[in-house]
Amino acid sequence: REVVLAAVTQHGLALRHAAEYLTADREVVLAAVSQDVKAVTLPTIEHLKADRDIILAASSAPNAAEVPLYEYISMDNLWGDEEIILRFIDLYGEGLPLTFLFRYMKKYSNLIVGREQP
Repeated sequence: REVVLAAVTQHGLALRHAAEYLTADREVVLAAVSQDVKAVTLPTIEHLKADRDIILAASSAPNAAEVPLYEYISMDNLWGDEEIILRFIDLYGEGLPLTFLFRYMKKYSNLIVGREQP
């Protein structure tokens, strides 16, 4: 576990070579997505895509804007989370899909109006 944790801390996509039980380890996955947002695209972590901390960590990765996180998260329980909505607006700006904008425009219009675009 410690070897894999050290590896994903340096290269998040090293997670794809980890044993299955380690891809279920929340701390290992957090380290991986924090280092490289592309780790969130790995099918082996599907069960953790509804984890708020995983999505927030991925949205803070140095390359976060490279992956449309809104396509990978389990939306039902996270789409109402204001912090996630704001991160996505900051990351993707006008690149957010219309379905996202229409769904949350009314509820979050006060947060969206006046925000600088990336």
